[in-house]
Amino acid sequence: MTNSSTMLHPAPEGAPAMQPVQVADPATFIPLLEFDDFASFSKAFPYANDGVYELLYDLCKESIKTKRRPVAIANLKKIFQATFKICAQRSFEAMSLRELSTGTGISMGGLYACLQSKQDLVLMAQVVVDHINHSLDAAVLSEQDPWRRLQQAIRTHIYISTPLQPWFFLLYFETHTLEPEQQLRSKNIEMRSMRAMQLLIEEGVAQGQLRTDDAQGVATIIIATLQDWYLKPWKYRELRVDADAYANQLLASTAKLLEVQK
Repeated sequence: MTNSSTMLHPAPEGAPAMQPVQVADPATFIPLLEFDDFASFSKAFPYANDGVYELLYDLCKESIKTKRRPVAIANLKKIFQATFKICAQRSFEAMSLRELSTGTGISMGGLYACLQSKQDLVLMAQVVVDHINHSLDAAVLSEQDPWRRLQQAIRTHIYISTPLQPWFFLLYFETHTLEPEQQLRSKNIEMRSMRAMQLLIEEGVAQGQLRTDDAQGVATIIIATLQDWYLKPWKYRELRVDADAYANQLLASTAKLLEVQK
């Protein structure tokens, strides 16, 4: 099992310098797979609240000029909370760094100590989502039973994307603002999770637990349904569907789709 680390590669000409690649450590996520209710999960999830900003700094510290960790983390929190608020009212493309400076109370020099351009905000969201999804995908592989592993993956994806909804939302809708190589990295996050679920389904079919002749199609449906949870939170608030209810609904639908053999 490897430790979490970040390697920075030179950016293409004209692109932001920050291009971290994560090596996931599933150890943090293995215990989280055992929770079957959101309240218990939330108490154990290390990246809720300020934890996500601590993770972000640790993953991107080589590209952040502010080297005092507490100061950098506090500024990153202000920057992203203001970004999420502004984007909810207007749009990411319409937001300027000057507006972000006003919204955070951080000087332009302070902003540039954390990021080089507005696109770095999307890259940082990419770093967070990629690291967490990669770690989760690796942790799921620790369970031997394919159907149980698939259930764990689905439920935990929903639980994780509930407190981190703005991060997933920002990355999904603003990937198009990145350089082509960086866009590909964002797309690969989704493809990796889809392939992991496809593999679990195929293993379940091979063991006689599940029935389908289109494992890829089912995996695609699961991923699309998971995305709907964090892309349209307003819909589920109006329907009064919480994370537990959504997870249970998706698991029940998946069991029927795959004709799970009891």
